Amino acid sequence: MLSITMPNRQQLRQQSAGFTLVELLVVISIMLILAVMTLGAISVLTDGDDVRAASRQIQSALEGARGRAAYAKESRGIRFVTRTGTNDDRRVVSSMIYVRPSPPAIEGEVRLQRRGTETHPTLPTIVCDAGSCTDRTPPYVYGTRWIQYYRLGLMRGVMRIKLPNTPTGTWYSVVAEDPYDDDGNPLTPAFTDATVKSIAESGGNSVPLRLRLLEPYQGPLVAPSSPVSEPDATDRMTYRLELAPSEVPNEVPMLLPKNVVLHLDRCSDTPDGPATALDRSKNLANRLPSVWKLFNTNPTYGFDYVSNLDIMFSPRGPVVGDSASAGIIHLYLSTLKDADQDHADWLANAATAPEYGIRPSDNYERGQSGYVTVYTRTGSISSHRVNDDLSDRFKFGEIGEVTGK
Repeated sequence: MLSITMPNRQQLRQQSAGFTLVELLVVISIMLILAVMTLGAISVLTDGDDVRAASRQIQSALEGARGRAAYAKESRGIRFVTRTGTNDDRRVVSSMIYVRPSPPAIEGEVRLQRRGTETHPTLPTIVCDAGSCTDRTPPYVYGTRWIQYYRLGLMRGVMRIKLPNTPTGTWYSVVAEDPYDDDGNPLTPAFTDATVKSIAESGGNSVPLRLRLLEPYQGPLVAPSSPVSEPDATDRMTYRLELAPSEVPNEVPMLLPKNVVLHLDRCSDTPDGPATALDRSKNLANRLPSVWKLFNTNPTYGFDYVSNLDIMFSPRGPVVGDSASAGIIHLYLSTLKDADQDHADWLANAATAPEYGIRPSDNYERGQSGYVTVYTRTGSISSHRVNDDLSDRFKFGEIGEVTGK
């Protein structure tokens, strides 16, 4: 006969007893560790998703500009807009906007003047309104309208000017700045781009705005005993000045994902090289168009970036303008945290963190990164990850192999 033994009350209390305090603490500790590890993994994955999204966004915007050029049968492009704030902020891009060509400036007349005497033959030649080069007392009366163009943001960065504006004229690159006096001495205060902007924004209409030629003038030279014009002071010249592209009306800037930037300085084959400003001026951003940089303007980096970081496409597809000479452009994307850390390291002349792995000195590890490649001759655009072999960082972009999808 089957017998069933009922447990007594003491046995029931022993079987239903809960966890001990030590067991609870162990379980809670394990859960906290797993939570921290999970959050860290999610953060890395989120950074990676944001960088990939930014790569696709830039690629799509560039392809859109190329398509707009074909549709309008006129060049169109993208302007990369740097962040506002400190100098380091202006070395990263956080948004983009579509741009189109501006009509050239041909009003009025100009004349040329070399900075310095014959003892300074290498100093650049300047182009000024035909009223006067040496006398900065307004008004200038020869109607170039340069200050109006400046106030509209159309005289920024490197531009092209044709001297004279005839079939036999020669094209030169120029910038709207004048940090030296006519003897080659720094001005106090410096007559710089910022000074002109300040005067212009205060409402002045007659500002001694002058352009500096970036190549030697090819016309006849006069050996001066004092700063005089080249040609003679009474000789005026027509010109054709290509203004910067202007923003397409009613377009809204396209913002990159939060905490992701186009890290201009790391658009380079050797961003982690020697730490001097001279070496940085050669190494940093060497895969960007050279016309995007103004040299000898920054003691830490050796250069600053111009205001107009434009890539323009022709109706047939290839890149046109000064950016076309770059051949292949690599646009490096990273987290804002990594960009800020790089700039802090460069400012302190310290070694930057490696592209992959952990920096032993402080255990700093970079977030995700990637880049967009523009082939200027064909107008093709693609996105890639940085190669594991850092001696050939942009290998996949160079050979056209799409990776990191």
